[in-house]
Amino acid sequence: MFPKTALRLSLLIMMVLIMVQGCTAADYLTFHGDARRTGYVPDAGPLSENIRWSASPGWIDASPVVAGDRVYIATIADWNHPEAVPAVFCYNTTTGVEVWTYAAGSQSGLTIADDLLIVGGTDGYLCALDTADGSLVWSVQADENPGFFGLSSSPLFYDGLLYVLTPSDGGLHVYSPADGSEVWSVAFGAWDAGWTDATYYTAPAAADGVVYFPSNLTTLFAYDTATGSELWNITLDGTIKSAPVIGTASLFATTEATLYELSFADGSICATRTIAGTIGTPALDETAGLLYVGTGDEGLICLDATDITAPPVWQSATTAEIASSPVIAGDYVYAGTSEEQSTLYAFSAADGTVLWSYILPAPEGGNWASFWGSSPAVADGTLFIGAEYTNTLFAFGPGAAAEATVVLHEGTEVALTDGTLVNETTAAGALHAAAAACGFTVDTSTGAWGSSLNLLGDMGYDGVTGRYWQQFDNGEASMVGIDQPARDGDTFTFWYSGWGDILPAETTGLPDCVTIHVSVPEDDIGAFTIADTGAAPGCSFLARLNVTKAEAGWYVIVVSGVDAEGNSLCGLATVELEAGTEKTGIPVYVQVPLNAAAGEYELFAAVYTFDTFPYTKPVTSEGIICTVQ
Repeated sequence: MFPKTALRLSLLIMMVLIMVQGCTAADYLTFHGDARRTGYVPDAGPLSENIRWSASPGWIDASPVVAGDRVYIATIADWNHPEAVPAVFCYNTTTGVEVWTYAAGSQSGLTIADDLLIVGGTDGYLCALDTADGSLVWSVQADENPGFFGLSSSPLFYDGLLYVLTPSDGGLHVYSPADGSEVWSVAFGAWDAGWTDATYYTAPAAADGVVYFPSNLTTLFAYDTATGSELWNITLDGTIKSAPVIGTASLFATTEATLYELSFADGSICATRTIAGTIGTPALDETAGLLYVGTGDEGLICLDATDITAPPVWQSATTAEIASSPVIAGDYVYAGTSEEQSTLYAFSAADGTVLWSYILPAPEGGNWASFWGSSPAVADGTLFIGAEYTNTLFAFGPGAAAEATVVLHEGTEVALTDGTLVNETTAAGALHAAAAACGFTVDTSTGAWGSSLNLLGDMGYDGVTGRYWQQFDNGEASMVGIDQPARDGDTFTFWYSGWGDILPAETTGLPDCVTIHVSVPEDDIGAFTIADTGAAPGCSFLARLNVTKAEAGWYVIVVSGVDAEGNSLCGLATVELEAGTEKTGIPVYVQVPLNAAAGEYELFAAVYTFDTFPYTKPVTSEGIICTVQ
């Protein structure tokens, strides 16, 4: 589709139009998406590994949350960069611009409670920050001996209250979000010189007036949220690794060696399956009846949620450990591996086919692994996830869409980033002009058509998704490419798409798409009038005309003509014109000599370039008859 000439297209976030596939205004307000910890989002997630933006807040071991146009993430102390201050960060979801930051380290998944961002700190404090500006609303010391990881449990906001697990006492503490006052609590362990009976990185879940949570390493409890009274507890075969996942008929939880299905009524075991459990929480699609479980040695397995003992519906091709919690969004399930060089995958939820993947950079400088420090959060078609080794928060999502109308000028050359000069009245020139108009950059320095968002490989082709940047001229696949001449009224479209994809008739807002409408103004003399077509010798008369020139600059306007005998009249004026903009009513006074012969003169207006007057070919008007009396 493209000629040998190649460009690198980098779509930055300050574009005219921003478009996201799938979702409308969706939020992801807590770890694993909801109070039941299902990890299910009904709308589509990202359909390519396009990185809309990334930021480097610091060492990330917490999972992000999203509300409206803001995403929130927390960091901890960085051994490689001791000068970095652990903090909570707020970014704009579309642009990646930092909105605010608050100095408080956290390894817990965050939670939105109305207008508050709830943060479990590494210092044992539970903080409530104003989501608008990051100011501290209240804080309470939930755990006096939080240990190294602090409050690593993701807080739960359910039915107007906050639920937090504390490591030193193996407890569940319930707070009012209004002021942080404790409503009720229970504890099952005892602090002993740094040893704790709590399970780190799990989280409470709640539904139908019951909160479920692990404690004492191996015990799962169910408590009435209204009364704070115990309903039941069950001791499992090992340390509980995941948060409980609440279905419609039962709940699921994993230990080091077993996936459990438990009864709501009394916690009795409905079914088990032997697995290598990880700290990742399974994801549940109740509509499809499928449970997605990250394992330590089988990658991601998809199970029939009504019979977890049956053979897997599918198993991922990768067998790497998946310790982050998978998330279902639309037709795909997203999960990150935990290995020396970790990968984020988008699997088909139906059969496990890999739609796309993104591999983190290989570890360097004595670091033993490069892996995801958080679980994914999906909102508005964008997936947010933090990487620990690279200290990066990624926003995977559709590239921005840009649309512009550009004015191109014949005979003008523009320089690309590698120094190449191209004719402005070409597709390349149109792309260059659109970049200036919309705020993205055209980078040709690498000699490959692609994107600095790491979308593409050589010549723009992505072998995973089969997509690449394609050019369309007036809706048809380009047969010439970026050297295609640009004419007035042309439309050039650059679309990151698959082989054989048909460009939609309406491209406004189409993700990964740049649409350029071309205007190539021609030199023109519009209205040409004479105030009085009858003139007397020794006098002058006023001619006016409208002029459009493709190039800006100074011009000489000449109004002149002759009669049938060759006698002449002439007038001259100078004017500065803007490129492509019609200048109206330009006055030119024409002198009629005292000895001018009587008769009819046909007058024409001509426009010359000032610097080369009178040697350049002028633009001329139609003739007007003037009578000398």
